[in-house]
Amino acid sequence: MAELKKKSAGKTEIPSSIFPEPKKSVYREWVDKKLKEHRLEEMLVAYADSVVAEITESFLRLKTVNKFHKMLTPSTIIDGVLLVDKDRKEELINIVGVLQNQYPTLNFMITGPWPPYNFIDINIK
Repeated sequence: MAELKKKSAGKTEIPSSIFPEPKKSVYREWVDKKLKEHRLEEMLVAYADSVVAEITESFLRLKTVNKFHKMLTPSTIIDGVLLVDKDRKEELINIVGVLQNQYPTLNFMITGPWPPYNFIDINIK
């Protein structure tokens, strides 16, 4: 009886051949690469969303009209257009300076004044 228990105890171990190591293949490498690219893009979009939220919150007191476009090119993660009253120009410049200090890896550029037609969406049918 003791001998039978000993034999059955030895058989409860799972042989390593049941769960073989995953084989490297071109397809697996491709899927892994695409998954990493997807996760990186998700992180970048989440970062862009957080920056847009911060910018929008910063400009609330200026009562701006704004439009933001994300991920236009590989080097432009956010493109924003703000419509601000002329007499609030200095406040705008100060806020952009604060944002530039807060996000030193991003480049903020101010151009304008531009005509307000940038805020009209035309849909041709």
